[in-house]
Amino acid sequence: QMSTFGQPYSCCDMTSPNANILLRQYQTAVFSPIMRVHGGLPLLSNGDHPPPRFPFIFCGTKAYGNGTQEHCAAFRSALRLRYSLIPHIYSLAHKTYRTGIPFVLPATYYFPSYNGSAMLFGESIVPAKLSTSNTLDFNENVSYADLPTGLWFMFNSSDTLQGPRVFHQNNTKLNEFPIFVKGDSILVLNRDIVQYSGELGGTLTIHIYDNNHPINFTMVEDDGTTMNYKSQVGNVTHSKLHWDPNLKVLSWVRSNVGGFPFSRYKKVQAILFTEGNKPVYSSNTPFNIEGNVSLANILMMIPDKSDYYYVSSFGGSDEGDGSIGHPFKSLSKVSQVVNNASNVNILLERGSRWMNDPLELNNIVGLRITSYGNSSVPPTIMMPNDLQNWTFNVKIKNAINVNISELSLIGGSAGIIMMYDNKTHDSNENITISQCSFRDIRGPWLAYPVNYGNPGGGAAIAIVSSETKRPGASNVTVSNVKVSNCVGLRVDAFFEQSYSNLMVTWLNNSRLVGNTIAMCSFNCVQIVKGQYLSIEESVFLNPGSQRYSPYGVTDVIVGNLDKTSSIVNNDFNGRGIYSGEPDGCAIDFETEAVGMLVQGNTFTNNWGAGVHVGGHGNTTSTQLILNDNVYLANGCVTNRADKGGIEFQSCPPEMLPSATISNSVFKSCPNAPAIIPCDGALLRQVNNSIDDPKVGVVSQPVLDVGPTLPGTHLLQVRAVTVTPNATLRYTTDGTRPNEDSPVLEMPHGLRLEWRSACTPINVKAFKQGMVPSPTVGVVLELDARYPTAPSV
Repeated sequence: QMSTFGQPYSCCDMTSPNANILLRQYQTAVFSPIMRVHGGLPLLSNGDHPPPRFPFIFCGTKAYGNGTQEHCAAFRSALRLRYSLIPHIYSLAHKTYRTGIPFVLPATYYFPSYNGSAMLFGESIVPAKLSTSNTLDFNENVSYADLPTGLWFMFNSSDTLQGPRVFHQNNTKLNEFPIFVKGDSILVLNRDIVQYSGELGGTLTIHIYDNNHPINFTMVEDDGTTMNYKSQVGNVTHSKLHWDPNLKVLSWVRSNVGGFPFSRYKKVQAILFTEGNKPVYSSNTPFNIEGNVSLANILMMIPDKSDYYYVSSFGGSDEGDGSIGHPFKSLSKVSQVVNNASNVNILLERGSRWMNDPLELNNIVGLRITSYGNSSVPPTIMMPNDLQNWTFNVKIKNAINVNISELSLIGGSAGIIMMYDNKTHDSNENITISQCSFRDIRGPWLAYPVNYGNPGGGAAIAIVSSETKRPGASNVTVSNVKVSNCVGLRVDAFFEQSYSNLMVTWLNNSRLVGNTIAMCSFNCVQIVKGQYLSIEESVFLNPGSQRYSPYGVTDVIVGNLDKTSSIVNNDFNGRGIYSGEPDGCAIDFETEAVGMLVQGNTFTNNWGAGVHVGGHGNTTSTQLILNDNVYLANGCVTNRADKGGIEFQSCPPEMLPSATISNSVFKSCPNAPAIIPCDGALLRQVNNSIDDPKVGVVSQPVLDVGPTLPGTHLLQVRAVTVTPNATLRYTTDGTRPNEDSPVLEMPHGLRLEWRSACTPINVKAFKQGMVPSPTVGVVLELDARYPTAPSV
């Protein structure tokens, strides 16, 4: 209400010591003119100051205020939304500077006959009110919005509500934050994820909420740091945007009185939202001084509704029409009829199997591949491991907005390969792969694995350029990839940015979250080029390689990445090697990473080092942040230099390696010290525990699996740790167990139905005052045929 009295720059303090309320305060503050985090008083009962209200303190396994990993994701979403809205907020603030009218006002300012309580953010946005942002009921999660007259869109959606009406939602999830945008509005957003406002720029995303009227909006930019905008002359750029609802064209003109009409944005992508229709995405267009984007042709290509294709290897027929009543039988039929399309749903019947029948798709905007049916076994695609040829289970070329889930992929050289052939490609691909299993995926037996990479081989998931490696070839950029809750077993590699002889991709904003990978033969995960790449909450179980590589192997090989990328909260357990093979470390900084974060990981009994910092020629990695990790007996039996908790191998005079090693626990062995520096390494060590007998680590649990219980198909999983009074916690979704995971109650244990999906079991032990144990895990292939006694 401060804005009603002429104070445009108000804010709401975010001070709650409870994670639920603090999160709702963060979400509410996204639409405050000023968003700030406040400290917190009064003092605690022991006289200490309460913790600052930083989100990372209030989420995760050791969170203050009962926070969880779900809180982490919700805090992150709120902050990313605020940063993405900065171009819009900054433009509104410039208008306020010129006119004196606050840009957050009661809705009655714009709707005189309205008598509700809504506040409008910039004339067009009504954020829902969240109950826990202003109540002490920690468990109540109610959201409501009192919408004025007119058509209102849900933010980033074509779903609409007609006002006046009250929107009310019970049991609002932590990551839900209902936001409404008035019809006939334009929002300008920063597309790429940033860490601070200085990183804004690149591609400008323009949301058009079309209600069949022309729309105008002026985006304003200045240098972002000085007060020079007050003079206007030469210091401020105005980008006047106009939407023509009849022609379906967005146009713009940039101007700067007395100066060049600069912009930090190089490209623009328009997204059109219309009532009752799917969102329409334009391609990326250069953000020249004058220009336009036409969505008319794209609208003509999109069907009135999404296309659904059902496929059953048992009851289907390729003479059918692909409907649920008459499904196709083969994947080759789907590959034949589904290409150059939009909004495609391919549903594979659970329990079905396709042998040597890969799925190949091209040029699709909006693609979902998942399962249907009641079987406990997911649909399975199987390819033979060829002697010479590179084969695949699923190959998708030049597709955006892709969602693949609930598949089992076995054999071949690639499980899922995504290919892009435009060397200047810079669209928002949005690739999500979740709840899939990948097994026995290897490069051709007669194609020696070092021909096309280091070390090459097959890949469960490969996101690559379709351009072959040759002098002058270019990389391709792919954005917004998430691989979550998947399983890799007996694969050459789990995730690759290169494949066979194809060019490496540049990845933006790509996350591997909650995956379990076991018995990986080569470099298991490759993150070598890009920004905002992360590996989180995953478990690596690699006791030994299936194939030999003379160039060495590692769980994660890191290339030329910067401070935007991270490896956080994972378990690297027992990376093994093929007999006589080099390396066997968990993380290998292979070339020239700068400022990367490695935090909250556990490295246990790896053949080589927990973290190996190498280099090529005159380069190595610098400014690494290795914080809050646990290193247990790494490299204890190898006779190579690659051993110990952290090993710095390369110290070229032109570029000495550097790192901050802090808050970590080391338990070493005589042959492999905690930290092995090379000559000249610039290391800052802070608050580490090195072989301190006072720092205890919970003993790693031992698993006991099976046999099935008498008279049932139930497989019993039990575990034990020798640490007294430790609590065993487990997961079955691929994630690393944490203190919020379910308790494995003994002696009953966990009972799993055979047959069902290929299931990862991860168990970790916790005890107050001790470092949690390493994770122990196993991947159970419960989709295999139930073993029966032979007939007599």
